[in-house]
Amino acid sequence: MTPSDPRDPRIDPQPGDVVRNREQRLTTQQVKQFNQMIRSLKIIAKDYKKPDWLRRNSEKLYGLEYEEALEMAYENIQNLASISVRGVRPIEESDASC
Repeated sequence: MTPSDPRDPRIDPQPGDVVRNREQRLTTQQVKQFNQMIRSLKIIAKDYKKPDWLRRNSEKLYGLEYEEALEMAYENIQNLASISVRGVRPIEESDASC
């Protein structure tokens, strides 16, 4: 990558790229999977309402009792996590060395 090259392989890996971290070499697929997991964790951390908020607002905003709203949120979090890790294989520690 040259200074004039706008493509940063850490952010926008291309097929066949191997991204080198300080301690690991990640394939393009692993980078995409990692980034998907990070996006999902950010959604869970920032977009899902806290139980206290649901307790106060679920009835008037969603027309649901607190318990039902909490159950639905929990199911949505499980579904998001399931989608995020689908097809992801663990990186073997022996493969992680440079």
